[in-house]
Amino acid sequence: MKKLFLTLFLPILLFAQRDITTSQLDAWNSFNESTGNSWSIIWNTESGSGKVLHGPGIIISGSNLGEMTQTFFYQNKDLFSFRPDQDNIELKKQLDYSKFSKVVFQQYYKGIPVYSSGITANFRNGLLFHFGNHFKKDIDLDVNPTISEKASISIAENFLNINAELEDATSSLFIFSIKDQYHLAYRVLLNFGINASYEIFVNAVTGEIVHSNDLIIPYGGTVNQYPEDPVNSSLVTGQSISFLDASGYLSGDFADVTYNQGYSLLYNRYRNFQVVPSNIHFDEGNSYYHVTKFAYDLFYDTLDYSDLYQNPISININTGIGASYSPLSHAMTLAIGDTTSPELGTYYRNAARKNDVMYHEYVHAVLWDAGFVYNTDESKARHEGYADYFTASFTDDPEIGEWFAYDAAFMRTCSNSHSTFNYGNWNNISYNDAYNLTQHKNGMIWSGALWYLRYYLGEIIANDIIFNGFLLDTNQLDFEEAVDCMISYDNTVYSGSHVSTIESVFNSRNVIDPNYPAGLTYSGSQGSHPTISWNRSNEPDVSGYKLYKSMFGTNYSLIFTTNKNYLTSYIDSLVTIGSPNDPNVYYKVRAFDSHDNESELSPVMTIHDGGISKDTSPFLEKIEFKLNNAFPNPFNPSTTIHFTIPEKCRVTLTVHNLLGEKVSIVYEGIVEKGMHSTHFNAKGLPSGIYFYRILAYNEITGRSYSDSKKMILLK
Repeated sequence: MKKLFLTLFLPILLFAQRDITTSQLDAWNSFNESTGNSWSIIWNTESGSGKVLHGPGIIISGSNLGEMTQTFFYQNKDLFSFRPDQDNIELKKQLDYSKFSKVVFQQYYKGIPVYSSGITANFRNGLLFHFGNHFKKDIDLDVNPTISEKASISIAENFLNINAELEDATSSLFIFSIKDQYHLAYRVLLNFGINASYEIFVNAVTGEIVHSNDLIIPYGGTVNQYPEDPVNSSLVTGQSISFLDASGYLSGDFADVTYNQGYSLLYNRYRNFQVVPSNIHFDEGNSYYHVTKFAYDLFYDTLDYSDLYQNPISININTGIGASYSPLSHAMTLAIGDTTSPELGTYYRNAARKNDVMYHEYVHAVLWDAGFVYNTDESKARHEGYADYFTASFTDDPEIGEWFAYDAAFMRTCSNSHSTFNYGNWNNISYNDAYNLTQHKNGMIWSGALWYLRYYLGEIIANDIIFNGFLLDTNQLDFEEAVDCMISYDNTVYSGSHVSTIESVFNSRNVIDPNYPAGLTYSGSQGSHPTISWNRSNEPDVSGYKLYKSMFGTNYSLIFTTNKNYLTSYIDSLVTIGSPNDPNVYYKVRAFDSHDNESELSPVMTIHDGGISKDTSPFLEKIEFKLNNAFPNPFNPSTTIHFTIPEKCRVTLTVHNLLGEKVSIVYEGIVEKGMHSTHFNAKGLPSGIYFYRILAYNEITGRSYSDSKKMILLK
């Protein structure tokens, strides 16, 4: 997989790409040489610094993992553009898992925490093997607010305009960023009850709303003390439950039943909570049993995730429909549903009596606890996808929510078709729409890929790679970054033996390589220049397109590149729409994403060019010498160089380093006049700035042509 991250150009606001400096390249080359060139780096051109580094384990000095992380970060401060006079990092937490440990540091700017920013370091047997940098650079802000915390809460509450009683509100000062824009902002958390919690960022200087998130994760469901639900399983009596405390209530290390429709909670000093399903307290026992069993068996015991041990999730059983998890109160709400009037509309049955619904909500709790936020389209989809997958893996049943929804056999399934549930159909999937929001349907792309990874690798290995790959860096919000973390974990723990399978599974859903753009066509009347157009890609990380043309049966040459994913047309002023008897001109288009992965070329589209003589030599005689920009540039490890020669020449195309030393001969030989392209692979060269130079010489006339251009290799 290619590792370069490109800046996304949005329709309204355009953000400039941050250049990767020579000092950063020098710092990377110096570090990588010290490891025997065995490490890899993902560059983030949005911030202009290294984002993810990983490789074989290396020794870092320090008495503990926190000191080692700081030592590594400070030793490589030029690589990360760290400014000790203004920026600092503070240890946030250390998490020790069965196979590795993760250290997390929070970034501060002039004493103010930077939201969702910092560094993570992962160690195995005391050796650093994966480093994630989410450090924001070049912050330049006055950190003195002009409005108070109290005022920020009032502004946020007015912005939401919710007709409900505010139960809880907090406000904390952060540095908050959207793309290149930094804001001194209050992070306001508002809780209007178990079904309404919000995160609002209020500019601490202007009072403007910067960003908002709905923290309630909607989901339908049911469950109680049935192994599955009242229809698909029989009631089990006398089922043992574990991890209870001494309170006499259903409260323990993993779950705590705190509310049941306003009734007093079930109490028994001998902890005998056996009640029949018609008893109002039945749902309390059933939900406690299932949540505790799932939390312990899968996450605590199998996946060695102990963070939520003795941090029990609150279970609220309430009237209404559906189920949800709120990270503000660390509470799962299970509504008792409507079991008598399905004709009233879309209704769910009792969420406290459906095992997989409760499991799904508990996975959300684990993801939030690990630091994975629910605030972008892709993070929401992965949240839902992970929740469905780990639920299905635990039950060994790919279907989620049987019996739970009135007019559907089940709500979702992990065993789904890659032709429908793929990245190319993002935001364009229809599946039990009454019961699923967009993030649920997009999430089926993720859960489907994980389910097939489980099929190929087996449950134990797949769950290990999926969960621990996730834990490597929970700030990875998009699909491909998450896949790269799985690959990094597999390389470290399993010597890369499953990498090809991981790539194959996710490529089948276009997660890594994008789909080619559909609908390539042209418009215009005879005698006019054609407007070539294609459909905009649905894939959220597609950042642009390349248009190619072939004339007179020659190879396809690149004629147009755009880094704007919404720009889907090009007027070819060198072609005139003609009649069927005129020569053919052929076009193809491809998409590329923010990770510099390219799609295949689209099917061909043909235009009859009335502006071309049947004798093509007059057209060719007008060709001028030109050396085009290499694309992609920056690149890793290969790029394409295009050039045009006005006459038959001997051509030499070479690559030189900054010292002027020749490092590669890309091409040498006789070339006919016309447009040409050649590929350059820099696999054996270090990252840096290079120049490619062309010299063309006509051995008959003695005429010569030369030119050179710059390109950047980023590994």
